Amino acid sequence: MNTALVDYVKKAKREQLQRVIEVIKQHIDLVEESVEEIKSLTTRFKPIAELYEQLKGCTEEYTYVYNKQRKQYYYWYLKCPGKNPSSIYLGSSREGYNIVKNVAKYAAEFIATTEAFIKAYKNLADTIIQLERAIEALELLVSREEDRREKQ
Repeated sequence: MNTALVDYVKKAKREQLQRVIEVIKQHIDLVEESVEEIKSLTTRFKPIAELYEQLKGCTEEYTYVYNKQRKQYYYWYLKCPGKNPSSIYLGSSREGYNIVKNVAKYAAEFIATTEAFIKAYKNLADTIIQLERAIEALELLVSREEDRREKQ
């Protein structure tokens, strides 16, 4: 009777473990759908993030220019040494450029964060698969051990 009780407990634990793994896999599937949506959003933000990378090293300068009457005016220019074009006209205010620059920076940060999230998700999904395989291998070893004991 004692052996039957031990077998019952082992079987119950295996069934509980299998249920837990199934629930985890269902949640992973739900997260995977969200990951695909996040990947799609990330793709949309990449051109903006690339703009941020292109603008790194550029400085804003308030530069004077002359009109046809030789009157001096000041305008904002983006100076990018070593890039083509090396000087980009921003106009009489640099606020529009600053908004674009900040959006591009946030897009780059969003992409970096989502890529880290997707990598962590993939690692978690792989870990769950490895756990399931380890449990299956353990069950096989236990089954073989039980068969060996019965034969003795």
